[in-house]
Amino acid sequence: MFEQLRKEKGIFYFEGALFIILGILAIVLPQIMTVSLGIMAGVFLVLAGIVMFFRGLRLKTRGIFWSSTLAGIVSLIIGVLILMNLTAGIYALTLLLIAFLCFEGIFKIILANILKPAANWGYMLFSGITALVLAFLIVIGLPATAFWALGLIFGVYLLVAGFSMIAFGIGLGKTTHAESY
Repeated sequence: MFEQLRKEKGIFYFEGALFIILGILAIVLPQIMTVSLGIMAGVFLVLAGIVMFFRGLRLKTRGIFWSSTLAGIVSLIIGVLILMNLTAGIYALTLLLIAFLCFEGIFKIILANILKPAANWGYMLFSGITALVLAFLIVIGLPATAFWALGLIFGVYLLVAGFSMIAFGIGLGKTTHAESY
């Protein structure tokens, strides 16, 4: 497996570089990325809603019909509402981001305390505290933060993901045959 990955490590470099470029653009232009994410979420929900709705109509099985059809209708309505009022949609997505960061932070802090005897457990604690601080900073800046927070955080994610892909590619070159088992 590692031999095949090693031969194709250039794809990791390419993907990493692409993510880094997109991440930098998102960090430099967080408002544009936030609007783009809002539009993408709305379009995705509309398309997913249409597919779920028609799947429900095609599959007449009682449980599948109702669950797919109703889920499709809800998804379609939410997608249309986001696209019709992008500002409210972006605000709602930001509130979901805040909720995610709060839950992620709390669970990582709990996990860090469980892992406390292990080496480097403090990194998990730091990650949890960072998530809570980010959530707090977004909340105290509302409503203004709603128009850039999603784009900025997504940009940071892309940047980290990009560097991770490149580091993984570099690591493939250092992996020996014995380590691949």
